[in-house]
Amino acid sequence: MRIDHILKNISVRGKEGTVSPSARINSICLDSRECVPGSLFFALPGTRTDGSLFAAEALKKGAAAVVAEKKIKLPAGAVVIYVRSAKKALTAALNAFYGDPAGKLKIIGITGTNGKTTTGFLLKSIFETAGHKTALLGTVNYYIGSEKSPSVLTTPSPVFLYEFFNKALRAGAEYLVMEVSSHSLKTGRVDGVPFEGAVFTNITRDHLDFHLTFEDYYQSKKMLFSQLAKGKGKIKSAVVNCDDAYGRRLAGEMSGLLQVDRISLKDPGIRVEAMTLSGVKFSIGGQRINSRLVGRHNIYNITEAYTTALNFGIPARDIARGIGRIKNVTGRFEIIYNREFCVAVDYAHTPDALLKTLNTAAGLKKKRLIAVFGCGGDRDTKKRAPMGRIAADIADIVYVTSDNPRSEKPADIIGQIVSGLKKSRRYVRKCSHIIEDRRAAIGSAVKNARPGDLIIIAGKGHEKYQIIGPRKLPFSDRACALGFIREFWK
Repeated sequence: MRIDHILKNISVRGKEGTVSPSARINSICLDSRECVPGSLFFALPGTRTDGSLFAAEALKKGAAAVVAEKKIKLPAGAVVIYVRSAKKALTAALNAFYGDPAGKLKIIGITGTNGKTTTGFLLKSIFETAGHKTALLGTVNYYIGSEKSPSVLTTPSPVFLYEFFNKALRAGAEYLVMEVSSHSLKTGRVDGVPFEGAVFTNITRDHLDFHLTFEDYYQSKKMLFSQLAKGKGKIKSAVVNCDDAYGRRLAGEMSGLLQVDRISLKDPGIRVEAMTLSGVKFSIGGQRINSRLVGRHNIYNITEAYTTALNFGIPARDIARGIGRIKNVTGRFEIIYNREFCVAVDYAHTPDALLKTLNTAAGLKKKRLIAVFGCGGDRDTKKRAPMGRIAADIADIVYVTSDNPRSEKPADIIGQIVSGLKKSRRYVRKCSHIIEDRRAAIGSAVKNARPGDLIIIAGKGHEKYQIIGPRKLPFSDRACALGFIREFWK
């Protein structure tokens, strides 16, 4: 596309160098390493570094011009276009370059600490059951209809987003469902995305290594709903879990700006009939729901998806059918074995998520509940001891092991978990096992299981790797557990 067409809706406050208005731009990039001849490089200010530091490298790779907010010292002849806000200019440029693909899709954003992935898969299944091709951006994978690609980030960069929007639109997608992380909201990765719907699941302790305070974490999540309120969308579906304290606050603060659907399991219109290892059965406003997803927390996810789909005009019967089609969501209380004993893999890596997962398991176990978990390195250290105490409070046997230690020493992380473990009134030394090697810990739990036991392997869920130091090594909780089951029980 001609550069003057890309820049037509951008307020330019100055230029250096000369570029022909008819110069062709082949791509828009944020990473200088990805620049090619004809790229337009946006030097965005960042939280850890600044894109202007890499402008020279982008030009060496063949970038036709650089867009920046502040003065950059570059070789003579370099073309620099100065704007007041590089982020706003980027959104305008992407819309021009791709022909506003986001505005032609019905985009629904899901934010919250836990439940985003499951709610996203539920919505995708519901819309597709009703006959609408749907794209999904999330933690596990990215989808356009049945086409699947690996997830890079929960919410990827603006350039990736608009490339994906364009690809989804060209493939015939009508809806696009995306998980929206607090990081992406605070850093402006989704600025300008014209959301038609927003879902709030909950807020519990997580990412405080990035946000530092709960208030900042909450305010970042709230940005999704503020963006929805200010947008030009016609539907503006806002669904909020009001059994969560921050959800109640959010609904109150947005009530004058949006029509908010408040979700609560205390609502007399929601009648829970059964919760077993085979799933949940309940009704919403008279519509019967049979789901193979396990646990009370999934009733929240299902209800949020159900209400959102209704707001988009999907018939209740199609919604129920779409919910029923999902067997499981990878790594979310995913039951991988259920014969002599039961084994489930779950992504729970926060105190609240572990609490909900283990409480669910405790209510469904036949004999003993065995928990295998660790905590990630280089992340919020203050959640480690609480997670240890939660595990000891609820599980009959606890295996404390490594998760993704990253640059930290696994023994140090485990020591912090164990300090919480020992504060539990139910702490019994002989029922607590410290095995640093995750593979060995899972193997011990499986080998020593008894008929009727329920093993929960928590923390990594869908992940197929383990990060130890600088190395990202292949590792899957699911594959590891099934391997030991074949070795010891078949």
